[in-house]
Amino acid sequence: MFYECNHHLLSLYLSKKGSKINDYIRRRPPEEDIKKFEKLCNEYWDSIVENIDVIKDYMKTNPASALAMRNREGGNLLFRPAGLIPFTKVATRIKQKNGWDFSEIFLKLPQKLLDMKCPIWNNVLWNEERKTMVMNNQKVVEIILLYFWNCELLTIKEKERMIRELRSLNQLSGDDEVADIISQTEKMIRI
Repeated sequence: MFYECNHHLLSLYLSKKGSKINDYIRRRPPEEDIKKFEKLCNEYWDSIVENIDVIKDYMKTNPASALAMRNREGGNLLFRPAGLIPFTKVATRIKQKNGWDFSEIFLKLPQKLLDMKCPIWNNVLWNEERKTMVMNNQKVVEIILLYFWNCELLTIKEKERMIRELRSLNQLSGDDEVADIISQTEKMIRI
């Protein structure tokens, strides 16, 4: 999970250099590149620890235990591979498009959105009835995160896909019901 997140960070790093990841990883890069990439990774992970409350709290537990973050109520999105990887993709996308530091990006995140009890995650990431994770929806998770985090970066097609996927995954009959889920989520995360 962390390796895949760092893989997305490498893609971000290489996008600035105009390199492609598959070509780049075939041979050991110059030491200067390794140090710059390591700095980017440290910036990302340190910013998460410094700016996201649930991670700050987790880091204070001794010994560190994720049990409270992965529980029968779903827990926190960042403690699930199906949530952390799309989260990283969105953070790198925002950084690439806006040029913000990761700290600034994470400060703009509505942190209550990370709670799996958030209505938007029902049947997308969390099956409330069975109390189990829902897998294979990473792209829609990514779109939903971006919608609530930095909506102006979404394309029209992504917004349409989000509505279509929410309607399908929740077996809803119309867009009004999807709008209700979005509205409930907005109320929850803005409190």
